Amino acid sequence: MLKSGMRGILITTPQQFERKAQNEVLQVIKVFVDNLYPTASGKREDSDDDDVHSGVVDVAKQLAKEKEKMKADARACPMYFVSTGCKGVSFLRFTDAQIDPSKIVHEYLSSVKQTKCAQTRYCIRMIPVHMTTHPSPEELKHIARPIVHSKFDALTTPTQYGVVYKVRNNNKADRLALINAVAELVPPQHSVNLSHIRIALFVQVIKGLCLFGIGEDFDVLSGYNVQTLTGAGAGAPKRKQSNEAEEAGDEDAAEPSDGDETEQKQKNQKQKKAKTDRSKGSEKSESSSAKVTENSESKSGVSAESSDNGGGADTKGEEADVTKVV
Repeated sequence: MLKSGMRGILITTPQQFERKAQNEVLQVIKVFVDNLYPTASGKREDSDDDDVHSGVVDVAKQLAKEKEKMKADARACPMYFVSTGCKGVSFLRFTDAQIDPSKIVHEYLSSVKQTKCAQTRYCIRMIPVHMTTHPSPEELKHIARPIVHSKFDALTTPTQYGVVYKVRNNNKADRLALINAVAELVPPQHSVNLSHIRIALFVQVIKGLCLFGIGEDFDVLSGYNVQTLTGAGAGAPKRKQSNEAEEAGDEDAAEPSDGDETEQKQKNQKQKKAKTDRSKGSEKSESSSAKVTENSESKSGVSAESSDNGGGADTKGEEADVTKVV
């Protein structure tokens, strides 16, 4: 479970695809961690099993040892996922202090931007998290001060920054107070520009915790959105991303698209109307030419109405929203 004092990467995914996204992200991030921090690989040698070599096997003892071995392997691994208690949001925790979440995320997203290949189908957004704490301005300022000073003091020229705030499953957090707590730590020579954020200060509130992190090239890397960097989510599952979902508090909470269902309903309606029209046409086959002409005009009007009411325009609009990843 996500707790105070943790560091790692916050990952947003479509709902019901969290586990698949975790498996993909773990494999990809492990490659970058092994390349950038080879000493944090968490490898360990297996100890000899005396019972096996002696030819005597105690099943209960073996099961207990296997359980302890699994726990030891988990502790030895420099990263693993912990539950956030929020749908569509996962947290990859780093246990080795030398691993810099900002560097890992920046390297990965830069690679995605260059190759247009994410190697992850279900991951939507990655956010580096340097520390988690309680969502109070005092606590946030306490953990953010050394991180902010370390980042901005290393800059030789003024730059543009912005606070990227998001809250989930919490209606008591003071948004303005948390944003000001972080913004006050930035040296005055740097300016705020929310349209072109060079350095992003992430303030993410999930339930009773506040997650803080810093990321570079926020505007260049498409707001740290993996699917946008690959080209509007090519290859991602067909699940609808909406701005309304983000504003409501479930960022990147994908909803299933109903474009296929609408199209099928329209097709069924057209087939039903065509069948009815053919039946009417056979009953009135001996009518006068004037009635036949009137019936033809009536049929053309029904077809136009069907197209206007639920046809391609609305369906195309929904498909366009699906490709629009925020």
